[in-house]
Amino acid sequence: MHEIFVNYRTNDAHDAAFAIQADLTHRFGADKVFYASRSLKHGVPFGDALIREAGKARVLLAVIGSEWLKRDARGHRLVDDENDWVRREIVAALNAGTHVIPVLVGRTTDRLPNDLPPDIKDLLNFNYRRFDHREAEAQLPQIAAAVQEVVPGLIDNTEQKPEPPSMAGTTSTNQSGGSTIGTQGGRSVNVTGDHQGGTHLSGDTHGDVHISGDRRDGIHIDGDQSGGTNYGGAINTGGGTFIGSSRGNVHTGSGAQFNTLPTDDDPDDEQ
Repeated sequence: MHEIFVNYRTNDAHDAAFAIQADLTHRFGADKVFYASRSLKHGVPFGDALIREAGKARVLLAVIGSEWLKRDARGHRLVDDENDWVRREIVAALNAGTHVIPVLVGRTTDRLPNDLPPDIKDLLNFNYRRFDHREAEAQLPQIAAAVQEVVPGLIDNTEQKPEPPSMAGTTSTNQSGGSTIGTQGGRSVNVTGDHQGGTHLSGDTHGDVHISGDRRDGIHIDGDQSGGTNYGGAINTGGGTFIGSSRGNVHTGSGAQFNTLPTDDDPDDEQ
């Protein structure tokens, strides 16, 4: 469905209308923008199509240049003619409740006069945008933003999409039976087992290693460790019996070891 209808007078501001519709088409897609010379299908009466599309659109851009109020050979303003297509399209949009945004083209185009035909006089009550080819880079995004303001469902395809969370430096090369072998931050890492079995980290580790929760078997870390190692929960790194807080000693493999948290009254308990 065409959400945007570009209304213009052929002999007035055709170049401006073309530039505006081209930018909106680039942003929102051709299926969202109705522009008569491109959107009208062959074999379909154009008059009916123009009025129908103007009434179905959610916003109509009335592109108004210095010749918009042009007079015919008899001295009558074109817009005063009830059969003027520019006027008929605007009337169709207003009657359907379509948002209308006047776009004044050029630096010298004045706001519309008060003596407009009654059926389009509401144009005087709408906020307008201005478009000048010399300011196109700044003004085209402003026009697009005005369109999105009244048609918030439009998606601007030119807006930069947020990048997904970076996984740089992390590669998993194999995962089977609770074991993962890969690289982390440029170093080799081998993690084997689960929380109820052995956990093995191989390779250089530059930074903290944090392991939380109880482990029912050994935890083995091989390689250089540059930084702190923090274990939250009871840890037994090998055989034997270990009872106590992981903030005390780490049991390294054999025999029985009992230790408790240090207290302020007994600082020597901290090993």
